[in-house]
Parts: sequence; structure tokens; C-alpha cells
Amino acid sequence: MSSGKRLKIAIYNRSSKPFSLQVYLENILNNIRCPNIEWEYVTSGKDVTSDIDMVWDPGLGMSRVPKVLQVTKKPTVVTVHGLKAFSVPMSMWAESTKEKIHLLWKKYMIRYDWARFKKKVKAVLTPSYYGKREIVRGLRVSEKKVHVVPHGVDKSTFNKNIDESRQSDRHEYFLHVSSYQPVKNIRRMVEGYQKSEVDTQLKVIGPNFPEDCFNVDGVDWVTKECSHEDLVSWYNGCKAFVFPSIRETFGMPVAEAMSCGAPIITSDGTGCKEVAKDAAILVNPYSVESIAAAFKEVEESSTIRNELAKKSMDRSKALRWSKSAKQHISLFKQTANIRQ
Repeated sequence: MSSGKRLKIAIYNRSSKPFSLQVYLENILNNIRCPNIEWEYVTSGKDVTSDIDMVWDPGLGMSRVPKVLQVTKKPTVVTVHGLKAFSVPMSMWAESTKEKIHLLWKKYMIRYDWARFKKKVKAVLTPSYYGKREIVRGLRVSEKKVHVVPHGVDKSTFNKNIDESRQSDRHEYFLHVSSYQPVKNIRRMVEGYQKSEVDTQLKVIGPNFPEDCFNVDGVDWVTKECSHEDLVSWYNGCKAFVFPSIRETFGMPVAEAMSCGAPIITSDGTGCKEVAKDAAILVNPYSVESIAAAFKEVEESSTIRNELAKKSMDRSKALRWSKSAKQHISLFKQTANIRQ
């Protein structure tokens, strides 16, 4: 194919998309600046017409390979955002016996699909080397097929510009944002906070927290739905953003908080480390003592807080959706055999 030929990509369209997948897909498509690329959404093999150059599934992970990807003869690319049940103990994702049985069945069927699909798929995209290791180990996909393409952060939304009137208790709280799952490590984070004996309040924002978490001195639980504007305000106003998750393929809240200039405390050994690099205090997520020490270090030193805040801003400049979109297009063109 010549370099001037248009590239027509069929995007597999799921009937239901998690919010994180919507954010990813919208930012990639909105940041592609290439007049010779066309998109078409498909839901079945019949939708993949002869003029399609390749098929892309932007939301594969802990789900079975769609039939359209299995049957099409067109080159295929998939984005795998993570394989959570393949890398941490099942108790982190399933608490009841019924949930564990369902998860075991799901893992078996995903591996069954990939036993054949891994030979057919041309490229697998994932946002971190942590995610790449999950894919290679969990699905036994060739390392050469798995490409690390980090996400970006929407700086038009998440930035240092803030209406001070929205945040009266500026720098008077530590902040955590997530939807409750055991893997988010909320309990150890709270234990570490208590053990540190810092005076600053810990503000935990997100839904679905167990009721037995609530009665902890110094911890403010915010379970109402928050807008992006609310989150930006919280990120801008915190003494530090605390995210000691046990497993993250990327850690978008860390990227958002960094873009707002927040000092970061996050986990060593997960995708969060790749996002933050040296712009964070890295903790052992399994160690209450490690988490407590990080709280205390940030609480006691304004110099450390200022240094971390500057590093956050500097590091966040590299997390651009435009850069991620450019890497996507390069891989799409390679897959479709279009010269760069």
C-alpha cells in the first residue's frame, strides 16, 4: 500500500462500555490528526466489509474475545487494559463463593479464546510494562506482539488552574479517590494513616465503601457522585494524593492528580510506578508501616511536599493523549502494511 492510501479501521463497538473505556476511546479518536483515516463501528463479522483495512477492539481485557475478531480475515489489533484476575489473589476481586466460581470460569474461557487468538492477532496494546507482563504471563502471548502505549491525561480538565473559592480547606487533607475494591488497598491505607498519627485529615472519595470502614477518627468518607470539576478542586487542594493500590495497569487517578500539581504517594511495583516515576513517594502496598512512613514524611516536610508538587507537574507534561494517539496510528499503519 502507498503512504497516501487512506486507512479504514473497523472499531468493535460494545453495547456497554465502562467509563474508563469511554475516556480512553474518546481521547484517542479526538487526538488523531490524520485526514487519511476513517473509522467505522462494527458489532459482528458481517459488518466488516471488503474495504476495511483492519479491525481494532479498544476494550479487551477481562472479557472473552468477540466473535467478530475470531472470524474476520482482516488484520486485528486489540487494546488490553489489564488482566486483573491473572496477577493477584482471587480474594482481591471475589469475596463470595459464587463470585469466585464465576471468576474461575471466566479465566478459563478467556484462556480458551486466547489459545487460538494469540496466533491471529497482529498487535496487542497496553498502557504499561506492568500490563505487558500480565498479558505475556497470563495469556502466553509473544512479547513481540505486545506494545506499551501509555495513556495521557486531559490537561484541559485536570490542571493547576483553580477557583480558590471552591476549596476552603486547601492543603488541609490527604486525598484518595477510587471505587471500592479490595485491590485498591483502602484498609491498609487507613491503617497506615492511623499508625502515622498525623494531624491532617484523610479524605476518601468514591462509592461502594463497606460500612465498617466509616468509623475511623480523622477520615472523611465522601460517597456522593463527584463531577470532574469537583475532582479537580480536590486534587488541587490536597496536601498529597494517596493511592497505594495493590494492582493497577496504569493508575489514571495518579495521572490526573499529578496534572493538578498534587504531591503523590503511590505503590511500588505496579503501573502507578510507571506513571509517577521519580515524582512520587513509592510505598510497599502490603506494608502498613511503609504507608504510614509516607504519610509522616509528607506531613512533616513542606520542602518534600513542594519538591513532589513540582515533580508532579513536570512528569505530567509527558502524559499526553496526542502522543498516545500518534503511537496508536503508527501501530495501526504497521498492522495494515501502510508505509509510514
